[in-house]
Amino acid sequence: MDETPWSLKGIKEWLRVFSNFQFLLIYPGDTHHCIELKIKV
Repeated sequence: MDETPWSLKGIKEWLRVFSNFQFLLIYPGDTHHCIELKIKV
């Protein structure tokens, strides 16, 4: 898992990347909370 922040119009956004040998999940979000990802998945 990797979480990388970047600025979009002055607001910090987060890009989460989860991977193993069977899948790749790339998920952008506006918060730095893993709970947000658990709810969406």
